Amino acid sequence: MTEVPPETEIRDYYQRVHLAEDRVDALLVAGDLVTAARRWKRLAIAACVGMAAMTLLAIGLYAGRPGAVPEQRLSGPSTLPPGTSILAENAPRMQSAGEGVGVDGAEAVAQPPSATEQAPKRFRLVAFRSHDDRCPHCRATGRVYQDLARSLQDAPIEFEQFDLSKANSRSETDQRIEELQLTSLVSGRLETAFLALISTEGTQIHEFKPSMQSERIETRVREIVSGQQEKTKP
Repeated sequence: MTEVPPETEIRDYYQRVHLAEDRVDALLVAGDLVTAARRWKRLAIAACVGMAAMTLLAIGLYAGRPGAVPEQRLSGPSTLPPGTSILAENAPRMQSAGEGVGVDGAEAVAQPPSATEQAPKRFRLVAFRSHDDRCPHCRATGRVYQDLARSLQDAPIEFEQFDLSKANSRSETDQRIEELQLTSLVSGRLETAFLALISTEGTQIHEFKPSMQSERIETRVREIVSGQQEKTKP
């Protein structure tokens, strides 16, 4: 069976929903630009990986040369009992010099709790899809939402996705939208799919299009969350 090209699939879809031909052409041009950008990104990553591998190989060859690393010797005879290491012999004296000092002389600092433990969830990232995956915008929104749910696990953000195309669960979906005070966010909209960062009280903070791609949206979300947290500091 011959596979239908993506361009033909997209044109057929928007012809069924009566979208103007010039709008369809603009969407296809944008898709080509995104594809080209991804291809150059993959090439750049491959080049960086290759250069890193060559650097590591050169370091390994240099380190393997005789005399490259001089042998470390003690300046005097050792008076330690058999089986006692230098670190073990020095540890009591270093510990008595000050509280919180480790065997290597560096001050021991307690690791801070993760961002998830530091603050409660103060933000919510929501995704809305009006159609199933046959719509390219809805399909892209679902993919971006899944990427962000993984990459922003350390942020004080709750995640929720609403699929308005499922008739069998539409009443539960509408009820959940009302509970989160998001009715004004979706009522009367023409977009088939979008994402939004909101407060847990339902206030919209910023809206994102799936065409921004996951990396840019993640960067922008972290900037917004960081800025909001700075404002609330005493």
